[in-house]
This record gives sequence, C-alpha cells and structure tokens, in this order.
Amino acid sequence: MEYDQIAFVFASPDHGREFENSGARWIFDQIQRMAPKPVVLIVYGAQKGVYPENRKKGIGNRIFRKKVIAQPNLAVFISGDLHMDMDRMEHSKKVKNVQYLHIPALERTKIPDETRHTPMFRVMTITNDGKVIVDTYKVGETSPRKEHGYSFTIQLKK
Repeated sequence: MEYDQIAFVFASPDHGREFENSGARWIFDQIQRMAPKPVVLIVYGAQKGVYPENRKKGIGNRIFRKKVIAQPNLAVFISGDLHMDMDRMEHSKKVKNVQYLHIPALERTKIPDETRHTPMFRVMTITNDGKVIVDTYKVGETSPRKEHGYSFTIQLKK
C-alpha cells in the first residue's frame, strides 16, 4: 500500500516463517522502489536475533537479514510469530534505524512460557507530522494499557 508520504509492505513467508531468496528479493525490491518514503514492513515472523527471549526463532534468510533490514527507508518492522507475553517481555524497541513492534497473539502465549496469557491487540496511529503512537488494548477493554504504550517519530516524505 503506497501513499504520498509513507508505504506499507505486507509479506507472507514462502515456507513456515522463512523466505526463499526470491521472496526476500521481492521485499527488498519493494522497499527500494518506494524510497525515499519510509516503509512499514508487516511480516508474520520476527527477524532472528531481535528478541533475545527466542533469538534463534524467526526469519534467517541472508538476503533478508543483510539487505532488506539495511534499507535506509525501512522505518518499522511489525511481526507476531513469537507469541510473547506483553506483560513480561520487551515487545517494542529500536534496533539501529528500525523500530520493531511485536503484535501479541490472541489465542496463546509461548514466550517466556505458556503459564499466563492475556489476549491483547495493538493499534498504530501515524500523524501527519510523523509521530507514531502504538496503543495496546486488552481484549474487552476500551482504554489502552499505559504500561504498553510506545511512540516514536518517523521522517515522512514531503
């Protein structure tokens, strides 16, 4: 989805949570084509190594890790495969120039364990001046959980 100031790339893995080289190249080409617009990449699997709680699980394709993530206009990487407990994990962070956002699973929690599950969802708002606000809601609640609030700014294309 491409807009005047920002673009979104949605990518499904080729197998499980992994991309073949052709899939990783397709993502790379899309991000490059949209430059200098900032890109929000939405993928099922997390990038290997970003979340230390399960650093071996995720996308390990070399083209993806070396080329896609290195694109200067990749602003946000959204994933959910790890099923992290939002109350017990660091779910939102900046690594180098990319903001990583975990989307919690509605049906179960796997990390750090399966002992407690709180179904939640997130809403991301991007304002005209590039401020990004991420609100996290517990299912059934009408107010976001302050402890999971996260915000940052991206440079929108003029």
